Amino acid sequence: MKLLGKALTNEESDAVELTLPVVPFGVKLSDARAGSTTDPSAEFDAEMTFPARSTPASRTLELSVSSSLAGAIFGALEYLTSYPYGCTEQTMSSFLPNVIVTKALDDLGVKSNVDRTALQKKVREGLQRLYDFQHEDGGWGWWQTDDSHGFMTAYVLAGPQQARYEVRPDTIERGRNWPRAAFDREKRAYPDVRAYLALRSS
Repeated sequence: MKLLGKALTNEESDAVELTLPVVPFGVKLSDARAGSTTDPSAEFDAEMTFPARSTPASRTLELSVSSSLAGAIFGALEYLTSYPYGCTEQTMSSFLPNVIVTKALDDLGVKSNVDRTALQKKVREGLQRLYDFQHEDGGWGWWQTDDSHGFMTAYVLAGPQQARYEVRPDTIERGRNWPRAAFDREKRAYPDVRAYLALRSS
């Protein structure tokens, strides 16, 4: 349908013509589908059912494709996991993602390219390394033989809690006792570190 509008005067005139679509009476429907693939040439089939008495000429199809956050995350799982090595911070920074990836795969039941056997080995090795790095006073430092450090101790205590991963109770208890005893010695620490210590020792 064309709509013509004119503005006429004795001196100047103007006009505009618009083409407007005529949409048959109906109801707009949407049908959302989801899927994932790592194959760029993969095909995705979907069937659509229209009302039996609908007018074929009135049917239109609009397709919108967007990636999900989950797709990006699971596509990067293989690169997120790493073997624990180095100082306490490096060990903890690889142990925690390893645990979270393991739980995500178990909870969601998804298929991925992550080697589950190798991943479990990384988790065990990381946990054992954290056990070995715990000092006699219950805290953790950057290394196995240095002094216990407030942030490192709180960081190691936070990991299993965040990942909801079960570790030896005596390790956690000794770790919590160190901040309680050393809290006053950390007066020179930044307020956020002191708050971190207080949170993880409770």
